[in-house]
Amino acid sequence: MRKDQERAEGIAELQALITQGIESGAAQNFDKAAFLARMKQQHDGSKSSAFCKAHSTSGA
Repeated sequence: MRKDQERAEGIAELQALITQGIESGAAQNFDKAAFLARMKQQHDGSKSSAFCKAHSTSGA
């Protein structure tokens, strides 16, 4: 019985996520070049972070 309840809850969650996706509107085209430019800009702006310094390949 518990498994049935867990399954029903999982199905309800999936249905809610599907509804959310449908209501979010039509998909937009993905601009890979613009995305990569934004990621590079964010990465270049975060070079001072401890994570980037610790994982730098230049050893600086």
